[in-house]
Amino acid sequence: MAEQALIEKISAEAAAEAARIKAVADSEIAAVEAETERERGRLRDAVTAELAKERQHAEVVALSRARQAAHMREQEAKRAGIDACFEQVFSELAEQPSERYVTAFTTFGQSTLPRAITVSRVLAPVAREAETVSIAKALSIDPSVIELRPDIRAGLMIYTNEGVFDITLERLMAEARPELEPEVLAHVLS
Repeated sequence: MAEQALIEKISAEAAAEAARIKAVADSEIAAVEAETERERGRLRDAVTAELAKERQHAEVVALSRARQAAHMREQEAKRAGIDACFEQVFSELAEQPSERYVTAFTTFGQSTLPRAITVSRVLAPVAREAETVSIAKALSIDPSVIELRPDIRAGLMIYTNEGVFDITLERLMAEARPELEPEVLAHVLS
């Protein structure tokens, strides 16, 4: 029986030691689980904060891009309005009555061309042949050097021994445009 009591005592001590070891292990496991849960919460909060920052940044970027696109569309609309105004003025000047057309381009020619030049060629619009002949005579240019061109809408391109004198409406408008654009813009915006 002494053996049995010794076995029971050893078994009881082993069971008690196993229970103590299990209790320590359970306690350590609970501590690790609690720390893991705290770390998960901290990481979840950090990720949530980072996502909120990224979403806020994305909203700011999207709003900025939308404003920029709206500003660009506004500038394009202004430019289209200015271009339309200049095209309308150009068309009105190019299609003005013959008498006014001859007077205007004769005046431009007189103020541009030097005295005593030799004209070798004059390019002019196809639709203004009669007016071009009148202008050439007023400028003392032989009408036989006139060459009608579909790419010139109004005015003259005069080739001389001193160079080329461009008194086309295209050039005159191109030179006047930078000075007139602010006024046209004010008109377009009003």
